[in-house]
Amino acid sequence: MRIFACFVAAIFLICMSINDGYSGQKGDYDQKLEKILRKTSENFNKQLPMILDSDTRIDSTIAYKNEIKYLYTLYTLHSSELDSELLRKTYEPNLINGVCSSENSSKLLKRGGKFIFIYRSKDGKEVLRMGVDRSKCDK
Repeated sequence: MRIFACFVAAIFLICMSINDGYSGQKGDYDQKLEKILRKTSENFNKQLPMILDSDTRIDSTIAYKNEIKYLYTLYTLHSSELDSELLRKTYEPNLINGVCSSENSSKLLKRGGKFIFIYRSKDGKEVLRMGVDRSKCDK
């Protein structure tokens, strides 16, 4: 399972959309945050679902207000096979570092944006939810 690799693919697509919609002016960016996230989500969803590795598929994204959610399925693994806390301890530090160290995602975070990554098992149960907002980068 390569949760971090999946995150990197998602961030790359976000960055492409941000650069398309961001003029660089603070006031303009504040007004366009939700629009940029919705555009990112709509464009990304056109390519989904997408198999990312031998265990992971990204199914869709949802943008609402200042959040963008990425919905994944660990399609080879049943919920009874997964330890959510172990997954979190293993992958959350890399996820936070990846979001916080990306110049483009940092721009969104500074304006109040939030990234949410939701993982479900093959039986459809949510097994992990990780969110990154500015407060996680300030630690």
